[in-house]
Amino acid sequence: MILALEGALGPFSAALRSPDGAIERCAATQGGDALERGLEIVAAVLGPAGFGPVRSIAVTVGPGAYTGLRIALSYAKSLALARALPLVALSSFDVVEAAEAELPSAAFIAGKKGFVHVRLRQATETATFSGPLSEAEDWIVAALPGGSSATCFGAAQGTLARLGERGLNVRTLPEETVPAALTLARRAFAHDPLPDAHALRADYGAA
Repeated sequence: MILALEGALGPFSAALRSPDGAIERCAATQGGDALERGLEIVAAVLGPAGFGPVRSIAVTVGPGAYTGLRIALSYAKSLALARALPLVALSSFDVVEAAEAELPSAAFIAGKKGFVHVRLRQATETATFSGPLSEAEDWIVAALPGGSSATCFGAAQGTLARLGERGLNVRTLPEETVPAALTLARRAFAHDPLPDAHALRADYGAA
């Protein structure tokens, strides 16, 4: 079983999942109370068995909400060290974007007010941008030839409309409706753990 902790993409959430998906449990805080209720949420997801069936811990390393990210990373590292469990770290972009997205793809994550983090994946390269939303849109348009298609994740409707007005054929997929920690838990099995918990590093982006 893997325990996933996520705080970069919204309210702090935790999820427990078995490798075959037969067991999936998740819970989330209601807002900015991750510090006060985070461990309570973890305990609720673990249930009576506690850490007994847990074989690894997964966490997103950012970018995303600064405070929530720091809290989730702190919990994950502390629990991994205390329980001698492997720690799996995923970029927030890998949670926002569908696992088999059609390329080119652009994943958007909100930063501080007016700022956004974007990862643009193409067949031969991957690049990231952190900065004002208007500059992010300019960056995407400059990177893709006119008339290109792009699969977008996490973008607001206004951004999608403006990209379309500037000549991009914008594709979207249905957004995940489960807490981000459950998406993280589902995808973390495909990733190798870090060498040790001390190797965990946050990605705050440049914004």
